[in-house]
Amino acid sequence: MRLMSAAAQRRTRRTSTNPTSGGLVWIGIGLLAAAGLWQLITAWQEGLSGGRDFVQDYAAIIKVVDGRNPYEPFNDVSQAVFGGPPHRGQLYSFHAPTSLPLLIWLWPFAKVWGYSGAFLAWGVVNFVALWSICWISLRVTGARWAGVAGLLAAFSLVMLPAVYECFEEGQLNIVWRLGWWGAGPHAAKAARDWQACCSPWDSP
Repeated sequence: MRLMSAAAQRRTRRTSTNPTSGGLVWIGIGLLAAAGLWQLITAWQEGLSGGRDFVQDYAAIIKVVDGRNPYEPFNDVSQAVFGGPPHRGQLYSFHAPTSLPLLIWLWPFAKVWGYSGAFLAWGVVNFVALWSICWISLRVTGARWAGVAGLLAAFSLVMLPAVYECFEEGQLNIVWRLGWWGAGPHAAKAARDWQACCSPWDSP
Protein backbone atom coordinates (compact mmCIF):
# COMPACT_ATOMS: atom_id res chain seq x y z
CA MET A 1 0.00 0.00 0.00
CA ARG A 2 2.83 2.37 0.86
CA LEU A 3 4.53 1.73 -2.50
CA MET A 4 1.26 2.26 -4.37
CA SER A 5 0.64 5.52 -2.53
CA ALA A 6 4.14 6.77 -3.31
CA ALA A 7 3.74 5.90 -6.99
CA ALA A 8 0.39 7.72 -7.15
CA GLN A 9 1.92 10.80 -5.55
CA ARG A 10 4.75 10.80 -8.10
CA ARG A 11 2.28 10.54 -10.99
CA THR A 12 0.22 13.39 -9.55
CA ARG A 13 3.34 15.50 -9.07
CA ARG A 14 4.48 14.90 -12.66
CA THR A 15 1.02 15.77 -14.01
CA SER A 16 0.61 18.95 -11.98
CA THR A 17 4.13 20.23 -12.68
CA ASN A 18 4.35 19.39 -16.39
CA PRO A 19 5.97 22.54 -17.80
CA THR A 20 5.39 21.70 -21.46
CA SER A 21 1.60 21.76 -21.50
CA GLY A 22 1.44 24.86 -19.28
CA GLY A 23 3.97 26.66 -21.46
CA LEU A 24 2.05 25.87 -24.62
CA VAL A 25 -1.14 27.21 -23.08
CA TRP A 26 0.56 30.47 -22.14
CA ILE A 27 2.11 30.78 -25.60
CA GLY A 28 -1.29 30.26 -27.22
CA ILE A 29 -2.94 32.83 -24.97
CA GLY A 30 -0.08 35.23 -25.64
CA LEU A 31 -0.52 34.94 -29.41
CA LEU A 32 -4.25 35.55 -29.09
CA ALA A 33 -3.57 38.53 -26.86
CA ALA A 34 -1.13 40.00 -29.40
CA ALA A 35 -3.73 39.69 -32.13
CA GLY A 36 -6.31 41.25 -29.82
CA LEU A 37 -3.98 44.17 -29.06
CA TRP A 38 -3.65 44.84 -32.78
CA GLN A 39 -7.45 44.72 -33.10
CA LEU A 40 -7.81 47.13 -30.19
CA ILE A 41 -5.51 49.68 -31.84
CA THR A 42 -7.42 49.26 -35.11
CA ALA A 43 -10.75 49.76 -33.34
CA TRP A 44 -9.55 53.01 -31.76
CA GLN A 45 -8.21 54.25 -35.08
CA GLU A 46 -11.56 53.52 -36.73
CA GLY A 47 -13.41 55.19 -33.87
CA LEU A 48 -11.42 58.38 -34.28
CA SER A 49 -11.91 58.53 -38.03
CA GLY A 50 -15.60 59.44 -38.04
CA GLY A 51 -18.85 59.79 -36.14
CA ARG A 52 -19.50 56.94 -33.76
CA ASP A 53 -21.77 56.18 -30.82
CA PHE A 54 -19.46 58.13 -28.51
CA VAL A 55 -20.14 61.41 -30.34
CA GLN A 56 -23.47 61.87 -28.56
CA ASP A 57 -21.84 61.32 -25.17
CA TYR A 58 -19.05 63.75 -26.02
CA ALA A 59 -21.63 66.32 -27.09
CA ALA A 60 -23.56 65.82 -23.84
CA ILE A 61 -20.40 66.44 -21.79
CA ILE A 62 -19.64 69.65 -23.69
CA LYS A 63 -23.18 70.93 -23.36
CA VAL A 64 -23.47 70.16 -19.63
CA VAL A 65 -20.28 72.08 -18.89
CA ASP A 66 -21.53 74.98 -21.02
CA GLY A 67 -24.82 75.04 -19.09
CA ARG A 68 -26.87 73.79 -22.02
CA ASN A 69 -29.35 70.97 -22.40
CA PRO A 70 -27.32 67.80 -23.08
CA TYR A 71 -30.19 66.35 -25.07
CA GLU A 72 -30.63 69.14 -27.56
CA PRO A 73 -29.50 68.34 -31.13
CA PHE A 74 -25.73 67.91 -31.33
CA ASN A 75 -25.27 68.75 -35.01
CA ASP A 76 -23.05 71.67 -34.03
CA VAL A 77 -20.67 69.49 -32.02
CA SER A 78 -20.51 66.82 -34.71
CA GLN A 79 -19.81 69.44 -37.34
CA ALA A 80 -17.08 71.05 -35.24
CA VAL A 81 -15.34 67.71 -34.62
CA PHE A 82 -15.59 66.01 -38.00
CA GLY A 83 -16.46 68.76 -40.46
CA GLY A 84 -17.84 67.73 -43.82
CA PRO A 85 -21.31 68.49 -45.20
CA PRO A 86 -23.88 69.37 -42.52
CA HIS A 87 -26.47 66.75 -41.61
CA ARG A 88 -29.84 67.37 -43.17
CA GLY A 89 -31.75 66.22 -40.09
CA GLN A 90 -31.35 66.86 -36.38
CA LEU A 91 -29.03 64.56 -34.42
CA TYR A 92 -30.41 63.64 -30.99
CA SER A 93 -28.82 61.61 -28.21
CA PHE A 94 -30.64 58.41 -27.34
CA HIS A 95 -28.53 57.55 -24.28
CA ALA A 96 -30.26 57.62 -20.90
CA PRO A 97 -29.39 60.40 -18.41
CA THR A 98 -27.91 57.75 -16.11
CA SER A 99 -24.93 57.54 -18.47
CA LEU A 100 -23.83 61.11 -17.71
CA PRO A 101 -22.30 60.37 -14.27
CA LEU A 102 -20.08 57.77 -15.93
CA LEU A 103 -18.86 60.25 -18.51
CA ILE A 104 -18.76 63.76 -17.04
CA TRP A 105 -15.25 63.18 -15.65
CA LEU A 106 -14.02 63.10 -19.27
CA TRP A 107 -14.47 66.86 -19.57
CA PRO A 108 -10.80 67.73 -18.73
CA PHE A 109 -9.66 65.38 -21.50
CA ALA A 110 -12.15 66.96 -23.88
CA LYS A 111 -11.03 70.43 -22.84
CA VAL A 112 -7.32 69.77 -23.39
CA TRP A 113 -7.24 67.15 -26.17
CA GLY A 114 -10.68 67.48 -27.71
CA TYR A 115 -12.68 64.57 -29.02
CA SER A 116 -9.62 62.35 -29.51
CA GLY A 117 -8.54 62.73 -25.89
CA ALA A 118 -11.99 61.98 -24.50
CA PHE A 119 -12.53 59.02 -26.84
CA LEU A 120 -9.18 57.41 -26.01
CA ALA A 121 -9.57 58.06 -22.27
CA TRP A 122 -12.94 56.32 -22.36
CA GLY A 123 -11.41 53.51 -24.42
CA VAL A 124 -8.76 52.93 -21.75
CA VAL A 125 -11.45 52.85 -19.05
CA ASN A 126 -13.41 50.37 -21.16
CA PHE A 127 -10.38 48.12 -21.45
CA VAL A 128 -9.65 48.31 -17.72
CA ALA A 129 -13.27 47.30 -17.12
CA LEU A 130 -12.90 44.35 -19.49
CA TRP A 131 -9.68 43.29 -17.76
CA SER A 132 -11.40 43.62 -14.37
CA ILE A 133 -14.21 41.33 -15.51
CA CYS A 134 -11.70 38.71 -16.65
CA TRP A 135 -9.55 39.07 -13.53
CA ILE A 136 -12.50 38.85 -11.13
CA SER A 137 -13.91 35.83 -12.96
CA LEU A 138 -10.57 33.99 -12.81
CA ARG A 139 -9.96 35.00 -9.20
CA VAL A 140 -13.36 33.70 -8.11
CA THR A 141 -12.55 30.33 -9.69
CA GLY A 142 -9.24 30.23 -7.82
CA ALA A 143 -7.05 30.44 -10.93
CA ARG A 144 -3.37 31.20 -10.46
CA TRP A 145 -1.89 34.39 -11.93
CA ALA A 146 -5.43 35.72 -12.31
CA GLY A 147 -4.26 39.27 -13.00
CA VAL A 148 -1.87 38.33 -15.81
CA ALA A 149 -4.19 35.73 -17.29
CA GLY A 150 -7.06 38.20 -17.09
CA LEU A 151 -5.03 40.81 -18.98
CA LEU A 152 -4.20 38.36 -21.76
CA ALA A 153 -7.81 37.19 -21.87
CA ALA A 154 -9.04 40.78 -22.14
CA PHE A 155 -6.81 41.45 -25.14
CA SER A 156 -7.94 38.16 -26.70
CA LEU A 157 -11.61 39.01 -26.27
CA VAL A 158 -11.22 42.16 -28.37
CA MET A 159 -11.17 39.88 -31.42
CA LEU A 160 -14.84 39.05 -30.83
CA PRO A 161 -16.99 41.27 -33.10
CA ALA A 162 -19.27 42.48 -30.30
CA VAL A 163 -16.33 43.45 -28.07
CA TYR A 164 -14.48 45.06 -30.98
CA GLU A 165 -17.55 47.15 -31.72
CA CYS A 166 -17.66 48.39 -28.13
CA PHE A 167 -14.19 49.88 -28.53
CA GLU A 168 -14.77 51.14 -32.06
CA GLU A 169 -17.99 52.89 -31.09
CA GLY A 170 -16.93 53.96 -27.59
CA GLN A 171 -19.98 52.26 -26.07
CA LEU A 172 -20.93 51.93 -22.41
CA ASN A 173 -21.65 48.20 -22.49
CA ILE A 174 -18.43 46.88 -20.92
CA VAL A 175 -18.47 49.31 -18.00
CA TRP A 176 -22.13 48.55 -17.31
CA ARG A 177 -21.41 44.83 -17.31
CA LEU A 178 -18.56 45.27 -14.85
CA GLY A 179 -21.12 46.40 -12.28
CA TRP A 180 -23.28 43.30 -12.23
CA TRP A 181 -20.62 40.79 -13.36
CA GLY A 182 -17.75 41.74 -11.11
CA ALA A 183 -19.24 43.48 -8.12
CA GLY A 184 -21.47 40.54 -7.25
CA PRO A 185 -18.77 37.97 -6.39
CA HIS A 186 -16.60 40.56 -4.63
CA ALA A 187 -19.51 41.93 -2.63
CA ALA A 188 -20.52 38.44 -1.58
CA LYS A 189 -16.96 37.59 -0.53
CA ALA A 190 -16.60 40.87 1.37
CA ALA A 191 -19.88 40.21 3.17
CA ARG A 192 -18.72 36.71 4.18
CA ASP A 193 -15.35 38.01 5.37
CA TRP A 194 -16.99 40.77 7.37
CA GLN A 195 -19.46 38.37 8.93
CA ALA A 196 -16.66 35.96 9.86
CA CYS A 197 -14.50 38.53 11.63
CA CYS A 198 -16.51 41.64 12.42
CA SER A 199 -20.20 40.88 12.61
CA PRO A 200 -21.69 42.11 15.94
CA TRP A 201 -24.41 39.46 15.74
CA ASP A 202 -21.80 36.70 16.16
CA SER A 203 -20.36 38.23 19.32
CA PRO A 204 -21.02 36.29 22.58
